[in-house]
Amino acid sequence: MSSITDKRLILVGGHHGVGKTTLAAALALLLSRRGQRVLVISADSANSLSDAFDWQIGEVGAAVCAGVHALEIAPSAAVKTYIEGGIAQQKPLSEWSPELIEIAVLERIGRLIDDAEEYYDTIILDWAPSDYALRLLNRLSNQDESGSLDEQGSFYQRSLKRFQDVENTALLLAITPDKRATWASERISKTYKENAIPLFGVVINRVLPAEDVGDFLAQRRLVEQRYLNMIEQRFTHCTHYHLSLMETDIHGIGPLQKTAVLLETIGL
Repeated sequence: MSSITDKRLILVGGHHGVGKTTLAAALALLLSRRGQRVLVISADSANSLSDAFDWQIGEVGAAVCAGVHALEIAPSAAVKTYIEGGIAQQKPLSEWSPELIEIAVLERIGRLIDDAEEYYDTIILDWAPSDYALRLLNRLSNQDESGSLDEQGSFYQRSLKRFQDVENTALLLAITPDKRATWASERISKTYKENAIPLFGVVINRVLPAEDVGDFLAQRRLVEQRYLNMIEQRFTHCTHYHLSLMETDIHGIGPLQKTAVLLETIGL
């Protein structure tokens, strides 16, 4: 398998609360340590990259360290840009449909990647398309009755093909070894497989340390091992990376750099 360093686009996906943003941020620092120019983008309303880097980032973006630029896409701002472009009819926020929000975010991400590809070696998305978003992309990129695509359709088709490009795109699926995340990740993985999006590997986050830490954690480790075995059995078609539970919260450049070193240690 090729190295993660060889990829131009890295998608970091997974269930809520499994550490996707921390993984994306630490991976950006790891690649910058290898001499790459990296753009890391988050697409949620929680300002999660700002929290991870302990840096005010927002829509304008910020150079968080040498070689790494971070940017946050607010879905509400993406919709406003989409509407101002004349593609959607002006509506109040309460009437924004999930489809409108998904299309607007997809549009913003696609345009950002188009603009950034020439300057950055790698673009990392703290985001991966949902099943709903993929259905929209497939529908919007379909040819019309004449067998042709308009400019907008061609854009969506290019976006979909970019996600499916096994040579240049890698999807990392973040998982924690528990019931909810393991089962949800299996469903997510099936969605990507059905849409021909290559799964590069799974990063199993917050794995308990191997040291003897008493009866309580020993019992918890037995439960965790059951789910680690389940992950091993259900994700046989990609590489697994075990990232240990940290002793403190990962918040700011220092802890993220430490996590980047751990990512390199486990093989990324």
